[in-house]
Amino acid sequence: MKFSIFASKTTGTSSKELRRFDTPDEYHGKELAAAYTWELRRQGWTINEVCQTDTDGLPTRKRAKK
Repeated sequence: MKFSIFASKTTGTSSKELRRFDTPDEYHGKELAAAYTWELRRQGWTINEVCQTDTDGLPTRKRAKK
């Protein structure tokens, strides 16, 4: 499974950087997504959404369980 993590981070006085972080397509996709999420939070990112992606890399409608 492959996951996309959408996160934001305050970069200035009133601006935010929004980014998408993708995990590789791995058997342990959920564990990788959890590790990525933990590391992003440690670096000061706010996690907005984590979702599974389809074969084209597009987020599916179903949200990943945290």
